[in-house]
Amino acid sequence: MHLIQDDWRLVVYYDINPYWEGTKAANKYIQYLQTICATIKDHSPCDGVMYQLNHQYSDLQQYNSKWLGQQFDVNMRQRRRRRGLINGIGNIANSLFGILDSNFANKYEQDIGLIRENEKHLIKLWKNQTSIIEAEFNLIKRAEFIMNKYHKTINKKIMELNSSVNILRSELQNNSYITDFTLSAMITNNILHDLRSIQDYLLDTITDVFHGKFSVHLLHPEQLQQELSIISTNLPRDLCLPNDHADLSKLYKILKVKAHLSKEFLIFEIRIPLITRDSFEIFKVSFFYSKTGSKEHGQHFTYK
Repeated sequence: MHLIQDDWRLVVYYDINPYWEGTKAANKYIQYLQTICATIKDHSPCDGVMYQLNHQYSDLQQYNSKWLGQQFDVNMRQRRRRRGLINGIGNIANSLFGILDSNFANKYEQDIGLIRENEKHLIKLWKNQTSIIEAEFNLIKRAEFIMNKYHKTINKKIMELNSSVNILRSELQNNSYITDFTLSAMITNNILHDLRSIQDYLLDTITDVFHGKFSVHLLHPEQLQQELSIISTNLPRDLCLPNDHADLSKLYKILKVKAHLSKEFLIFEIRIPLITRDSFEIFKVSFFYSKTGSKEHGQHFTYK
């Protein structure tokens, strides 16, 4: 048996800006489609499409409000302060519900910014038994490129539409609008589908944390193994990782995780137990009763 003497804080963060950029792109596309729909001579068919897309976008925004714990508009200008995942539910209760203390979360956000600017700060964190990494195997990071592409496409289309306002609206032009509407509607539907997938992905990860489960989505086994190698080379002589850390399935079970969400980052603090190098042998376990008020509780007492 080994005693847990300390822990290493591994901070994993998701940059959720691509998600917000995707939401803005979806809103731009919907506004563009509304303009095209109003331009088409017989626009009754496109009205039904617009109703469905608006419903999907509204549903997306509604779920944003739920899993964020507060309301955001597309530009995130209006904020309602509410107890929830953002800023936790108070610094006292954070240890009970898997919510990261807002004070620690603010410090980690500052550390993330410093790491991006100065690699020397990373060495300083290692000395304090803390490491910070960006999750590499997550859906948001993979979606960042395509969201940027969507932004460029819709901005180009808006410019083209503005330049053709004064063109004679002939049947040929009307057919062109219909084709453009159809293609843009398909793109908008794909964006909304991707955003909903990201939303479900984040919600599942956060829910697992609150239920005391460690999601593999949070930290991929390959990435965890790399971080364990870094941690082991930066530990004091009297501390080490658990002996079974090579078996990740066992290690996942003893990790403690807390979460915090800001406008830019979804932050998870993962605590990895550090044990002493001395080992102990248990040779006798005794059972005794302790009384609290009017209730008796059975407890084990261990002799070493």
